[in-house]
Amino acid sequence: MIDLHIHTSYSDGTDSLEAILKKAETQKLEIISITDHDKIDSYYELEKNPQLRTLFSGKIIIGSELKAIYKDVNIEVLAYGIDYKKIAIPKINNLKIQNNELKILKDIAKNVGFKFNEENLYIDLNDPQKQWASFTLATELLKHQENAKLIKQYGTFTATSFFRDHVSNKKKYFLCKSK
Repeated sequence: MIDLHIHTSYSDGTDSLEAILKKAETQKLEIISITDHDKIDSYYELEKNPQLRTLFSGKIIIGSELKAIYKDVNIEVLAYGIDYKKIAIPKINNLKIQNNELKILKDIAKNVGFKFNEENLYIDLNDPQKQWASFTLATELLKHQENAKLIKQYGTFTATSFFRDHVSNKKKYFLCKSK
């Protein structure tokens, strides 16, 4: 069995690299790839701490989930077999991508009827709480009591699950639920 799309706590996953490797070993996975969003930190951690590699006996394919913009549409591409020492994920490009995504999400949130304070919605790549558009928006939406009824309609709705459950999940797809 393989899993080629794993996120650690370096991006929007909940587990550390160590925990991921232990789980992969317990589940008897043969091949994995850590594909954090626009990050390659796990591979530097493995390099810095070779003892971690002993936690998983299978093959690790180096990868990352990279965001890009095509005709003003944000897309994500899973990249495998990359040379993490040569790849550069420029902050300026990521800032442009996150700002574009935040603009799209704000427009949708307005159309749905959510209330939020525009001044609180900005991207700061140096602040873990503000570096992701979906996390930034969800955190702001959850602050406003008048959003409680709308939020309840979406089921699970937290800052950390918002992207996975409501932006990119085709079954619940927040982006399609406009007025």
